[in-house]
Amino acid sequence: MADNIQQIQFKRGRKAVLEAVLTKEKKSVLLMGEPAYETDTGQLKIGNGISDYKDLAYISGSSGGIGIDSRFEITDPVNNQILVYDQAKKK
Repeated sequence: MADNIQQIQFKRGRKAVLEAVLTKEKKSVLLMGEPAYETDTGQLKIGNGISDYKDLAYISGSSGGIGIDSRFEITDPVNNQILVYDQAKKK
């Protein structure tokens, strides 16, 4: 069986910009399962398709953000694959 490697693109930007842009009022929220990465804080949030960005909880790795081990794992519900983002490697 051949390996199937897929690339995903995160929304990313400074925290203040993401909070200002991703709102119900502007009819622009993160879709269910859509990730967004804060470039200034190193934090990650996952959308639920309903909430404003500022109201979503942060996802944390074992170090809770930028640190020695800052890998984030997300399960893709469609393909049941685990997607990994490694802050140290920036991918």
